[in-house]
Amino acid sequence: MSCEIITSTDGRAILADTTTGWAFGPVFTSPEDAQAFLRWLGSDPRDLMLYAILAGRDPDTALESTYLRWLAHCHLTEGNPRTRTPHD
Repeated sequence: MSCEIITSTDGRAILADTTTGWAFGPVFTSPEDAQAFLRWLGSDPRDLMLYAILAGRDPDTALESTYLRWLAHCHLTEGNPRTRTPHD
């Protein structure tokens, strides 16, 4: 079981569970952005969603807020922010 990036014909990308075939999360502007988000996250995004469920929170909201933090990080850092990690 893993998370894969699926690219659409218009170049945008989504995350999908390889076991269930279920797509989840934001629509990224490119597969490179999806890869950068996964690198920045540093873990499987489905784990984030599972932890939210176990804590009684909405898993989609947890992933969305994390994605929005990543976008803010991208806009607030210098250089090529999409290659940086949260610890940079």
